[in-house]
Amino acid sequence: MKMKKQMMSILVIAGFVLAMAPTAQAVLVPITSVSTTTSGNVGDPQTIILDSFTAGGTLYTTMTDLSLGTSVDTDGHANPGQNIGDQDNFNFNSYFTRGLNPADNLWETSLFFGTNWSDTNGAAADFFIFEAGGNDDILVRPIFTDDSRGTYIELTSDANPTMGDTGVEITEGARAGNNIFGLAFAITDLLDGSNAALTNSSVIMGLEFDGVSADIASVSAVKVPDTNVIPEPATMSLLALGGIALIRRRRRA
Repeated sequence: MKMKKQMMSILVIAGFVLAMAPTAQAVLVPITSVSTTTSGNVGDPQTIILDSFTAGGTLYTTMTDLSLGTSVDTDGHANPGQNIGDQDNFNFNSYFTRGLNPADNLWETSLFFGTNWSDTNGAAADFFIFEAGGNDDILVRPIFTDDSRGTYIELTSDANPTMGDTGVEITEGARAGNNIFGLAFAITDLLDGSNAALTNSSVIMGLEFDGVSADIASVSAVKVPDTNVIPEPATMSLLALGGIALIRRRRRA
């Protein structure tokens, strides 16, 4: 009887410890190996276009494998003269610089490839973020198709830097001389509103970020293939007519 009581006490304590344990951090992949193309005459603004990079042993080619989203500054504190859309491209010399005001921190990047996003990449990374300096506090949470939000996870911070140094130096703007840092994460790293990890079958509209003083150069996602897009009725009718025409031609032959 005494042994049973001891076992019960151990189970209760173990359950309490698990309940008090902090939410698991994302399994993040630093990005250090990149390929870029630089253009522009000396003295003129230059572009540093990200052509490809490797994350977790997988090679991603930006023009064929990835899609950009549409970013919106949701707290209304965009710095004067700057466009948050500067981060919706693959040009490392185009980035959105935030100030140190705690209110100047929230933004959303959604509708990658102009549609809701679902996983097509298996266990490989799904989302990619590049930032000047790589040492700012950045949180992220999913935006679901009904516009509800999940729970924030920490991507990187000054105290816990997780981004990889790409070795690419910025040559334009306020962060000229800083290197670009990159980080990859997966849909399964994100949490819903109940702190449960999303799955590879989860569908989201986009991502909401919280990052005071973050200088984001690019946010992208693995492209949703065109095969996932259901053709409109008019397109289906044309395809059906084309099929009938082919059958008739074969019969005549």
